[in-house]
Amino acid sequence: MTTNLPLSNQSVSTAFAAIIEKYRRERAYGEQWATNHAEKIIEGIRQACAAKDYAYLRTVCYPDEAFMREVFTSITGIALHHTWRESKRVVQEFVGPEAVAAYQQQQEDTRKRKQFERLCRQVAVQQVNTPQYGTLTMDAFIRKLVAEGYTTISEQKRGVATEWFLWNAQHSGYTFRRRMERDYIVALLEQQQAAAQEESDGREQQEGEKNCFPSHQ
Repeated sequence: MTTNLPLSNQSVSTAFAAIIEKYRRERAYGEQWATNHAEKIIEGIRQACAAKDYAYLRTVCYPDEAFMREVFTSITGIALHHTWRESKRVVQEFVGPEAVAAYQQQQEDTRKRKQFERLCRQVAVQQVNTPQYGTLTMDAFIRKLVAEGYTTISEQKRGVATEWFLWNAQHSGYTFRRRMERDYIVALLEQQQAAAQEESDGREQQEGEKNCFPSHQ
């Protein structure tokens, strides 16, 4: 998609002087905003349009961001809808499905990271006495078990209570009775599986590169 204005090597103040002047006269913006912020905002939008940066361009979807929306339209030639939902659809079409998917994945990764950090804090304050390791914090105990091959967790009922059993290949293991412990174990196992998959993908890529560029004796 082409843009109405070049995304580099053009004076921001010249290209957007009329828009800046329009909002300079509005009480919600004013002289200080026009002097200190307007050009920075424009340049941010220009760069985001060039990079198809969906995380940044989501800001222009909000109806109360009138200046940013007008700048976006000036750069792209694309009019935004008066509602946030429809404006978001327009921006998603502009950046493309790959950029949207990458943003959503980043958001999901951030959510999981914050959840894991919260679980770490919760289980770290608990202590457990074990015959093998002595007294440990619960998170240290769980990490030791996982490192020693206890990598399968299953749910079991004991009367009306729910318990979780963490076991190894020999079907021996340990019982956990708090849901936060279960959630921590699941998150830890998911992290390790993701790391192992990333390592495996890296090896496959290296092997593929070797096959594409064989060494000459």
